[in-house]
Amino acid sequence: MSVSTCLLLASLIVLSSCSTAPQANQPASQAPSIGLASIEPTDFVEPSPSAPSDPLAACEDVQPTGDPFEISLGTVTYAFDAGRIEGPRHCQPFVIVFTNSDPTVANNLYGTNEHDVTIRLDGLLGPLVFEGERIGQSTVRYEVPGLPEGEHYLYCTLHSVMSAELIVASAGS
Repeated sequence: MSVSTCLLLASLIVLSSCSTAPQANQPASQAPSIGLASIEPTDFVEPSPSAPSDPLAACEDVQPTGDPFEISLGTVTYAFDAGRIEGPRHCQPFVIVFTNSDPTVANNLYGTNEHDVTIRLDGLLGPLVFEGERIGQSTVRYEVPGLPEGEHYLYCTLHSVMSAELIVASAGS
């Protein structure tokens, strides 16, 4: 008998000993306990209503007041110079003045010195709401549409270690 045949036969013996069929001294209506709590259909949580197809729908009917808020953001050796950015108000457009000061280096460990700014609502897996152009060593002004209040995720699509938390305050703050 080959080794693989022996292993297959041994596996079948082990699996057959793990059967959940009632034992000889157990009534057929009583299944053996296997250490798991029983799950009733009522234990499941109702799915949440689907999110609107437009993640910025909360800002459709909001008329922002005042001048757009301006954020200065820069790079420091393949990282943003801020880990937390606060200032924009609920649904008020704002500007990010982004300065990439990372120099071009031959044989760069990070692949490129280009960076961008991308924003997702409610964290890394949230809907994409802004995607800025990639730039080398220079400065760019990104005009960002108003975002709903909350904690959002700002990052560079080329270098996942470059990220920051963007806090958009309520309209009354």
